[in-house]
Amino acid sequence: MDVPAEKRCIGPCQTIKSLDEFYRDKSRKDGHRERCKECVNADRDKYAKENPGKKSAECKKYYAKHRDRINQQQREEYAKDPEKFLVKNKKSYTKHREKRLIYNAEYREKNRESINQNQRNKIRENPEANRQHVRQWRIDFPERAKESDRNKYKKFRQKIIKRVGKWRRNNPEKTAIYHKREHEKYPYRRMESKQRRRAREKDLPIIEKVNPLDIAERDGWKCHICHKPVTRGTMSLDHLIPVIARGPHIASNLALCHRVCNSRMGPGRFPAQLRLF
Repeated sequence: MDVPAEKRCIGPCQTIKSLDEFYRDKSRKDGHRERCKECVNADRDKYAKENPGKKSAECKKYYAKHRDRINQQQREEYAKDPEKFLVKNKKSYTKHREKRLIYNAEYREKNRESINQNQRNKIRENPEANRQHVRQWRIDFPERAKESDRNKYKKFRQKIIKRVGKWRRNNPEKTAIYHKREHEKYPYRRMESKQRRRAREKDLPIIEKVNPLDIAERDGWKCHICHKPVTRGTMSLDHLIPVIARGPHIASNLALCHRVCNSRMGPGRFPAQLRLF
């Protein structure tokens, strides 16, 4: 028997459409429903809005009963056309993004222990795959990785300091090699790090990261005390308002000088009054 390529929808639209516009139904002679997809979907959406709780309960009940069959069908359809599923999932995620974020946050809060345990089990089973995943994530999202590291350090600062100190005591040779390599790569980082540590110990009001080379370029590589040229081997940074007077550790309060000039001045005196050399 010849099956017509088109048929009239008996739904509200009452239009003639191709069979592709109708859902399949094996009980019908032509193998398709009498109402088109547009009319069926409109009625389905209307019913879902009028009976939100009932509709979701029916879907959950049906899925629980036919879970294996539904999952198998989805796997087969995905294997045939994975691109179609990716487009569909992306569209659904964009439409319901806010709801998904709220639901995911609530779910993580309720099941934090089980989620963490599952992640630990995955890492134990395949640690190399996890390391590769983390490396790729850091490459794809560098800003998020930096923010995550900062938050983690703030939260577990004392634990991290103890763990690093213990590792350094147990591995003195590796620690020495690491420090030498870092000093060769960043020769002025140690100087700046010591000054910031001293500023934290004095509990100064403002503490910022400062690059000594930027200060040297700004001051023209001249000592602000003796006004003579400064080399990289003799350079030092001096607080215009001293640390002992609670001067802030910021670029505007730092000036380039010789280490010798800085030592001759002594602590507690204001450099503006001591340019005597």
